This record gives sequence, structure tokens and C-alpha cells, in this order.
Amino acid sequence: MTQHTGISTTPMGVDIAYEKRFLKDFIQSLKILKGEHGRKIELVGGLVERLSEALECKSDALFFAGYYANIGLLMLEKIISRADFISSAHETNIIKDHVHYSAHFLEKRGLHSSAKIVELHHEKPNAKGYFNIMNKDKNAAIVNIADEFVGLSSETNYRPHRVKKVAIAKTLKHYEATNLFSKHERQVIENILSHFYPTINGAH
Repeated sequence: MTQHTGISTTPMGVDIAYEKRFLKDFIQSLKILKGEHGRKIELVGGLVERLSEALECKSDALFFAGYYANIGLLMLEKIISRADFISSAHETNIIKDHVHYSAHFLEKRGLHSSAKIVELHHEKPNAKGYFNIMNKDKNAAIVNIADEFVGLSSETNYRPHRVKKVAIAKTLKHYEATNLFSKHERQVIENILSHFYPTINGAH
């Protein structure tokens, strides 16, 4: 069993069965109303589920964090829907705030442990993430890996999808020189990403 550090994984005082039903209906609505953004939310959550199962670290907190990590991007549609590449530091900093909007959404639903994971899901073990925080929590790292891999493997307004080996290499480069995941765990993660790649864009 994989050992985790730092973040509790048990949402307290929440009807988990209801929240999972709500999530299922919510995701389907997002896919209809928000198109590709709704699909990306579903893909990231699905990949988090596969990774957590393979690494033997499934939990309700990680489940909800995976699906809701990017819900805050809905607050930033005017920027993320633009056809041109977002290059200004001002816009980049605004987009980074989506982690706070996502975490706030989870807090409002009483999913406090998930909110803590989401707050860290763009941080790296070498402190080279959004806010230069050194992330030592595997839950947040799993969401980060899933989120980045789906993003790199998806076509955007300004570039085609990355080929599989490049998407995997870019996703895992910050985890190679750390002990957050063992060598065996990194191999498991790479295998899961490789098999999930066609789900994202149909390419092999």
C-alpha cells in the first residue's frame, strides 16, 4: 500500500454517495454545455482514478480532487477560450488562480480534504510549480500528473497534441530526481499514461 504524507483523505460530515451522484450528473452537463472543457474535466478525473487504483491509494478525497481540480477554469472562460496563445504574465497569473476557485468550490461542498489537494495540484516536489511551493503530497502529485498529461496530450487552439513519448516525458520530468514516487511507482505511472493516451485523442 502506498504511503501518503501531509493531507487527510477522509471527507468528514459529507454524504459521499450523494456527492458522487451529483458529480456524475454535473460532468455530463458540463460536457454538453462546455464542450472540450467538460471533456477535459472528465478525462483528468478518470486518469486520477486509474492512477490511484494502480498505486493502491484510492480515497474519496482524491477522487473528488481529480474531477474538480479544474472546475475553477469556468470562472476564466474569456481567457481560456481565446484562439491566440496566452503569453502575458498578467493573464498567466490570472489563470493560476483557478486552483483557488476550484478549492473554494470544494470547500463549499464540504469536501475540505479534496480542497487541500486541489490547492497543491500544480505544485512540484522541486518547488517549480505555480506558486513555488515544495509539494510532498502524493495525492496532489497524482492530480498534477493526470492534469498535465491530459493537457499535453490534447489539441488546443494554438497547437496540436503532443506525441505520446513527449507528453509522458514532459509530465514526469519533475518527478525523476525525487523520492516522492519510488522507481517502481514511476514505472507504474508511465504504463498507465501510455495506455490512457488513446483515450484522450484517439492516437497511439
